[in-house]
Amino acid sequence: MQVKKKQKTIEHAAGCNDTECKGCAVGEIDIHLTTQDGSKLSPHDIYYAAMEELEKQTLSEQDIDKQTHSSIVQKLFEMAVEEFERLQINDLVYAKCLYDMGVFLHVEDWFHQAEHELEKFLKSSKENSKNHEGWLLLGKVYLQIARARFKDDEETEQDEVEAENVHRAKRAFKQALELKDSPSYTLAASSAFLDHALLQKSHRLDSSIVINTLKTALKLTHNQHNRISGTCLFHLASIESHTLEPDLKRALSNVKKSIKMLEYPEKATDYQLLAQAWLLKSSLEVDDDDKAIEAFDEGAKCLQNALLIDPDNEHVKQQLIDMELIDDE
Repeated sequence: MQVKKKQKTIEHAAGCNDTECKGCAVGEIDIHLTTQDGSKLSPHDIYYAAMEELEKQTLSEQDIDKQTHSSIVQKLFEMAVEEFERLQINDLVYAKCLYDMGVFLHVEDWFHQAEHELEKFLKSSKENSKNHEGWLLLGKVYLQIARARFKDDEETEQDEVEAENVHRAKRAFKQALELKDSPSYTLAASSAFLDHALLQKSHRLDSSIVINTLKTALKLTHNQHNRISGTCLFHLASIESHTLEPDLKRALSNVKKSIKMLEYPEKATDYQLLAQAWLLKSSLEVDDDDKAIEAFDEGAKCLQNALLIDPDNEHVKQQLIDMELIDDE
């Protein structure tokens, strides 16, 4: 299957001074989907084509700009949805298509449509009611709906809707894991709750709410995913040490566990997270100066390693400057 794209335009892009140019501005996207045998594509095929376009890592392969590429992906999603609706297909792939389109476009309405189709699918037969992939996707949909509420202005309604959908997500993930408790499923569920906890934290929700979400993510890991568990424990320790009535003993215990789970970093972001855990431990070792200094040194080493891997990381660079470990050039 191939995706052929044309940009219908005779207009010039801003800044084009080529007198021989016959049109270079981005116009309407004209897409032709073709197969080797010339058969008609199903909505499933069109959805897979959208995901294939979406997952391409380099735009250089396409010789088009990012805006045009996004328009192509959106058009493919829309074509797939139109075909699913025309053929009145209600299956898991249709729900995935709606979910992925919502994630791509950041539009809440697609998540509500995915929710509707998934609930209908799971209730359509006894066999479908035990579809673990369906329940897992439904949990992710609920969290996306909860995430979208942070854009709303009405705080009370936001809190109520967000809390309700987080609760629904817990039940859906629980159902999925009861049907199939696999490492990939626990990773998907725990990662989704960790991401939501970090969103709650960034919006300064009540610390008890964030802690509950982090604990949910931690519980879902079943100690199978050290990085997820370690990240949860670090953020728990951070919150516990910065509340109005800090529990420094519990925070220190959690950050120690976090460091243990975050051992053996590979990427710059791994070193960066481990550095923050060591530096937090340093601030919590109030009864042992030697341990505090040791933890500080370990944190500094991790930051330096992060900068070696990613020399353009301005955040790490600034932190090292603030710690007076490198010069401000």
